Amino acid sequence: MKLEKELDMLVAETVITEETAGKIRAYYHGKQQRITPKLLLSVLGSLLLGVGIILLLAHNWDMLAKPVKILFAFTPLIIGQCLCGYSLLKKENDRSWTESSGIFLSLGFAACIALISQIYHIKGSMESFLFLWAAMSLPLIYIMRSSVSGLIYLAVISYYAQKTGQLPLFYLAFLAGIIPYYYRLYTEDVQNRFLPVFNLFMLISFTATIGLWVEGHLQIPFSVTVFALYILLSQTSFMEKQRLKGVFFFLFGNGGMFIILFLLAFTNVGNEAYFWFFGSVNTAIVLMLFSAALVFFILLYRKTPVYRIPFMSAVFIPLFVLLMEPNINIHNWYAKALIFIVALELIIKGLRGHIFSRLNGGLVLLLLFATILFFDTRITFVVRGSLFIAVGAGFFIANAVLLKKRGKNEEN
Repeated sequence: MKLEKELDMLVAETVITEETAGKIRAYYHGKQQRITPKLLLSVLGSLLLGVGIILLLAHNWDMLAKPVKILFAFTPLIIGQCLCGYSLLKKENDRSWTESSGIFLSLGFAACIALISQIYHIKGSMESFLFLWAAMSLPLIYIMRSSVSGLIYLAVISYYAQKTGQLPLFYLAFLAGIIPYYYRLYTEDVQNRFLPVFNLFMLISFTATIGLWVEGHLQIPFSVTVFALYILLSQTSFMEKQRLKGVFFFLFGNGGMFIILFLLAFTNVGNEAYFWFFGSVNTAIVLMLFSAALVFFILLYRKTPVYRIPFMSAVFIPLFVLLMEPNINIHNWYAKALIFIVALELIIKGLRGHIFSRLNGGLVLLLLFATILFFDTRITFVVRGSLFIAVGAGFFIANAVLLKKRGKNEEN
């Protein structure tokens, strides 16, 4: 980079100090990481241009001779490579160029693979096409430093995993392949705007493959552990330093855990979730993952007083133990008790901390709980009505108390 060479020369000649050079680097690097309108328009333009060329070729494809078809198949690839070469040589510091040329070349890979297969009637499957596309796109992400190409790559490997119908080792290898790029974004600028987007895409990708890891009755205990890991990750300093912090990990983890709790509390899914038997590789995988989550939990909260640990961070432990119990009635009541404890904790912490979002979050959880109980025919109308009255009164009383506390604090 020209800037780096100039700064090194200025430092060597003692024109500026190393500290000043570092500040200049940080300033220009921060400017490069901004998602500007120019960058957004360049990315959108590249996507539309690539898709438009593919659609035009598809419309007139049958009318073209084979040599012309081959030429057209390689044309997007060659143009993309030329654009990438120009970007690296002349526009290395212009992210709109590196991103747009990287996207164009990534789509060029896909178009070339598909068209050559069609021209020569090469038998293949969607899985093999996606595999080749991902394998060719991975080096491009690092060479062009194209974050949008990385997001396209994550979408491709997620679809690849779904098409195989079982968890392929190649999916895990591809997912691991993008981690160094993600970490580089983090180390270069912890406030990088692409980091939360990568978090979201990786969460969607991995969550979508949960059903491929283990079969049937083991999916719920496996999901409990995965969602627990999401919640724990959202509490780490690694996530806390990022823009938006670990909000997507927090939402996915808590959302998934609540869904499982409500399923266990109000359906017969617990019969399918019972998993405590030996001699199964899948069971060993679930137990190993739970052990890893437990160790992670202990390390994360080893210096935190027990009463300060969020219950949702620890709920996976009693929930996992519950899934060893085959009695469906115990599942139902145990899960209901856990939901009630979570709601109560949110209400208490909301009142103590004067946080309306937590207070009302707990009350909404109780309202949802009462609403589902309303459809339980085993409970009398008197009890159902009393539940709604209690929750409704809770909304008014709790919010009134919190408003009064806030008013007193402001006066003081």
